[in-house]
Amino acid sequence: MSEQRHLSSHPAAQFRPRRANPVYTPEYRAMVAVVVGHRRSAGLSQRDLAARLGRAASHIAQIESGQRRIDTLELVRIARCLEVDPVGLFDAMARSVADIERAAEPPGQ
Repeated sequence: MSEQRHLSSHPAAQFRPRRANPVYTPEYRAMVAVVVGHRRSAGLSQRDLAARLGRAASHIAQIESGQRRIDTLELVRIARCLEVDPVGLFDAMARSVADIERAAEPPGQ
């Protein structure tokens, strides 16, 4: 049996359509934009926010560029570092996502 045939018969080698990475969706970008807006409104640089979080500046840069996801606990910590209510920050994010979803709906729905 040739190596080519062996590899192609392996279940992991079967074609599987890739799902879009959720970090790069318009909805996720809208959520990150809310965080960036709050950071800027607070007068903080990425480095300032990172220092408050006890992280490297590259950590915030990766979040803001879409290379790193924010989990729920980290969102709460970010909100506290920005001195905003975590629930209010999440609400702003949810409204932003809803706006994106409404804009994507076909007309008349």
